[in-house]
Amino acid sequence: MLKLVALLLTVSGLIQASVLEDFQQQFADHSQLVQPEIHAVINENHHARLELIRWILAEIGNLTLDMRTLTDDTWTTIENHELFHEGCRAQITSFFGAYVSIGEWDIQYCARDMDDLLREDAASRFTPSVGFINRENTRPTFQTVQTLGRHRFTESLDEVSFELQDELDYFHNLWEGYQPILREEIEDIAALEEVVRGEMAWWYDYAIEWHKVFMGSAIMKMQKVVVLVMLIAASSAHIEQKYYMPNFMANWFKAVEYCNYLGARLAIVASYENQTELTEMVQQTDKYNSISTEFWIGASDLADEGHFIWHATGTRMQYSNWKILQPDNGGNVEHCVEVRYIPSERWDWQWNDLDCKKMRYFACEYTDVVSD
Repeated sequence: MLKLVALLLTVSGLIQASVLEDFQQQFADHSQLVQPEIHAVINENHHARLELIRWILAEIGNLTLDMRTLTDDTWTTIENHELFHEGCRAQITSFFGAYVSIGEWDIQYCARDMDDLLREDAASRFTPSVGFINRENTRPTFQTVQTLGRHRFTESLDEVSFELQDELDYFHNLWEGYQPILREEIEDIAALEEVVRGEMAWWYDYAIEWHKVFMGSAIMKMQKVVVLVMLIAASSAHIEQKYYMPNFMANWFKAVEYCNYLGARLAIVASYENQTELTEMVQQTDKYNSISTEFWIGASDLADEGHFIWHATGTRMQYSNWKILQPDNGGNVEHCVEVRYIPSERWDWQWNDLDCKKMRYFACEYTDVVSD
């Protein structure tokens, strides 16, 4: 009798072992079948990201080249300026280098922004999903042992088989259900590409436009240096003050700002002698046009209508050279003073009030040059 029981147990154990081995083989086959497919979608996503990274690198390279071209052109403009000379080179090179560095920082910030977008994408799109399915695909290799760990070997084979079959179905369904999810997340890189292209376009416009501003500032600062050198040289001729007309138009407010930037002020015309000196200076510049010449000087009645004040000193206007019927505050918007020369309309360097937002050339006045 005991031998019969032992034989039955042996047969039962062999049957259970055979069933478990069959499940284990199915789990292993599933894992081996799915793993290459997982690697394929990983590679597809990798290549899509790699193409985007190559595009980013090319665009950053183009931005760098364009900014270098702008830098080189600006330096050529500075060196070819009619007043540039070697005595100014060291000072100009110093501040020019600082402006160039700002442009280089913009390129670095652009690259950092692109890196942040790629890192954020890696953390939120595809990688979490494929990481989960990859981990799950390793579990079938030990699923049989894990299931047995929850059951006594001598328990009902049907219960163990049912749980193993349920787990096997789970792994099959998991992969079938996750394939469209992974496919959708690979296709979602198009959204990342759109964001990256938009950010790169913004950075390109921002960096180039600001580099233009700084390169323009370099030219203006160079002009300030050479003008000051010119004024110092002129001091030996006992010139106590000097008017200077920049080579661009601006509204009245920008004119005030730029003259201050040069260490000067928007011109004060306090006497007939000042008026004569100023108009003679203007006629020696390329801003003078025998048909029509108009430029800002530094007075306005912005604070108190009808009471014109010299902006730089806050003093009330004493000397004036208004044309008859001026100032008239036309349209209730004319508060800043211009000098106007239009012979055909009988304007002979007289003053006129004008809308401060109008674009005009303007005269700056240096007051810190004294006679020897």
